[in-house]
Amino acid sequence: MSDVCIVFFFKQKTAYEIKECDWSSDVCSSDLILTENNYLQYEADLINLYNKVFEEPPYNEKLSSEELKKKFQKWFTRKDNMVILKLENETPISFCVGYRACCVEEEKEEDGSPKDGWETWKTIKKKLNLREIYFIDELGTLLEHQGQGYATKLMEHLIYSNTDQYSKFLLKTRKKIG
Repeated sequence: MSDVCIVFFFKQKTAYEIKECDWSSDVCSSDLILTENNYLQYEADLINLYNKVFEEPPYNEKLSSEELKKKFQKWFTRKDNMVILKLENETPISFCVGYRACCVEEEKEEDGSPKDGWETWKTIKKKLNLREIYFIDELGTLLEHQGQGYATKLMEHLIYSNTDQYSKFLLKTRKKIG
């Protein structure tokens, strides 16, 4: 069984606003925005990073290279997509993925039933204008680099880069239980 928690970030004049000057140079100077043009250069590293982040508890999710290649290709076909990597010695140690929320598709289990959390997504779709929402789909950092602010800075980078087009940001989180 898994729980899905969805977090909203609303852009308001009175709220904390992320500015480029808030990024520490040591965190963002090595950020790399992946595009379809440079993705293949980092594909093997991204597969390795994704599996290292999510194969451990509480997720226990290990996907094959082919499954991940399909997942990554979907990222690049979505409107206003952004895939950002934090590099250390040219090796990815953290990543963040986002795109326009109206591009989110319902995920299904192998038996065809909706994955946990998609009922919540259907409710969100009914109540909000998805054209105003940027969906932060994946965010992860290698265990040995956690607690240093890399994922936060990547997410801030992604939000800052899209505040002119979107007024709300939704972060998908997941926690498997049992």
